Amino acid sequence: MSGIKTEIKAEVRQFIEKLPPRQQEYVLSRLAEGKDAYITLRQSGVCPRCEQEYRKIQLKFNKCNVYFYIYHGDRRCYVGPENYIYVSFMNSFIAPLHGAIKAERVLRYIERIRINIKAIEDIDTLERILEELTDLIGVIEYHINDLKHS
Repeated sequence: MSGIKTEIKAEVRQFIEKLPPRQQEYVLSRLAEGKDAYITLRQSGVCPRCEQEYRKIQLKFNKCNVYFYIYHGDRRCYVGPENYIYVSFMNSFIAPLHGAIKAERVLRYIERIRINIKAIEDIDTLERILEELTDLIGVIEYHINDLKHS
């Protein structure tokens, strides 16, 4: 199966390598057959799309990306791919864009934004950005406090 891995995009291969060996084998064999592979994870949380609680996530693998679906009972929400490949290419200043499931995506976006702010020379724009970031700090502090007391 090692020859098959070369046809799979690096980001997808890295995601597959994080799976348990049995699931890795299943996904790689399905992709080798030219078919999509589906894995269901028992996990609970709040859906980033509809904000309802969920207990199950389904991952859909193809050779180019990994896609996330959240199930709430008999209803399903598509919450996006692991990486927004084409959008990232067109918006390289904040690339790569990541799907809604990745919590650490916010930190990566902040790092990229920090780099790009240095290129802005318009004082009005910088002042508006500062105002938005100040409001955002308040939101983060409120959320942290709320989590500590729940």
